[in-house]
Amino acid sequence: IAQKAGCPVVATFATNTAVTEVGDYIFRACFIDPFQGKMAAQYIWESGYKTTAVMFNNADAYATGLTEAFVEAYEGLGGQVVAKEEYSGSDVKDYNVQLTKLASSNPECVFFPNLLGELGLQIQQARAAGLNCPIVCGDSADTPEVGEVAGAAVENVAYVSAFSAEATTDAAKSFVEKYTAKFDGETPNSNAELAYEATQMVLYALQNADELTREGVRDA
Repeated sequence: IAQKAGCPVVATFATNTAVTEVGDYIFRACFIDPFQGKMAAQYIWESGYKTTAVMFNNADAYATGLTEAFVEAYEGLGGQVVAKEEYSGSDVKDYNVQLTKLASSNPECVFFPNLLGELGLQIQQARAAGLNCPIVCGDSADTPEVGEVAGAAVENVAYVSAFSAEATTDAAKSFVEKYTAKFDGETPNSNAELAYEATQMVLYALQNADELTREGVRDA
């Protein structure tokens, strides 16, 4: 709708590659799914884990996109995906069948590239199924709700993220300091940082456009 109207859009957390392919008025502040799938693979490989297993939602473009990018990158590095299990839909709450199969493959690490509403239960059930190895997730895990649902099972879980509040650059430290002061000590996650980043992109375009029209802002 925005592209047809010629109205610039800056998305925050739209990591699917198809988003900006809609047209020349559509932008994003974040990385894309193939990149984060590759980074997850690199992290697992460089951590010394030569085998991994994957469980993903085959009805979700985010999960399937991350899975494809991850498997390609991980196998390209020399890693072996010893098991790959699927389920269909975000309404699934019981993953025991899939997780038991993953556990029987005895992976050194597990990759869950799924949405935040699913991850807490998956992590909890993975531990109950005997998967005590490290678990790595995509950027949707970068929210407190995942840990709240997973409880103690969240120990030894890592995730890909566009931003860390522990970053040491001056810009990051300044952002964290101002954010926590404004929001009663709350620590910003990548949702907060990407919203800030997208806003900076819009402001930059407004300040640097040759003319203040939709086309001028887009070009800037």
